Amino acid sequence: MSDNIHASFSEDDAGDESNTSSRRLQEDKAINILLFLSGPCIALSSLNAVWTFIALAFSLLSQPVRLCARRRPTFGQQLSSLLGPPLNRQLRCIYTPLPPHANEEMSYHAWTLVAVHILSPVLSLGMMFLAWVLAVYWVSSVVVGDPAGMDRRDDGRETVLWLRGWWESFLKRSVKGG
Repeated sequence: MSDNIHASFSEDDAGDESNTSSRRLQEDKAINILLFLSGPCIALSSLNAVWTFIALAFSLLSQPVRLCARRRPTFGQQLSSLLGPPLNRQLRCIYTPLPPHANEEMSYHAWTLVAVHILSPVLSLGMMFLAWVLAVYWVSSVVVGDPAGMDRRDDGRETVLWLRGWWESFLKRSVKGG
């Protein structure tokens, strides 16, 4: 997964080539993405939500201690450093290329990150339902196919990538510049 870290964040011609390679990787891993969205996504989102509440409690309780520290990160930076890595894990599970600075606390909107982590278990239930419907659609489209034989693309794979793109856009709302 570390081969495509800079894929969607560069603006030059090399970025277009990287973006194409990351799209190709996502197309190759469409079944893995569908399997993740159809079940483990809920578990990971729920664990991230629990971790969010623990991180909020820890951050709030450690504020008096922060006054004595030499290096004084802001409340948002502290939350971002605790909640950023779980978000990156979820993005990696759907094969999203991450920017090179993805683990720095300054690359997230802290309160949006909290909201994304708290809302993601609820939205992942709908995502799971859509993934199961999509799996049935993909199997039926493979069986039936295109009667005229003119369509060269795989409709099921395209729909999985659309669903993955929607989930990615929801998760990346808390990433600055994402």
